[in-house]
Amino acid sequence: MMHEKAMSIHTALGEMLPRVSADDAEKLRICRRNLAALADLAQQLETSLPSPLSVEAFSRDAADCVQMGRSL
Repeated sequence: MMHEKAMSIHTALGEMLPRVSADDAEKLRICRRNLAALADLAQQLETSLPSPLSVEAFSRDAADCVQMGRSL
């Protein structure tokens, strides 16, 4: 999700390149490179972090274990 948003901004800035001065175009290129790097990092995070559903299931399982311990 973050990757797609960053790349959407990257694309929008690219569409502006032909309409700006050479100095501004260079600034936009730098911003686009930084956004692409940020998007890559976001994608790595998105693939390495557990999904919210698996975290919820883990939390629920842990709570069940605590309840079982109290009943013993």
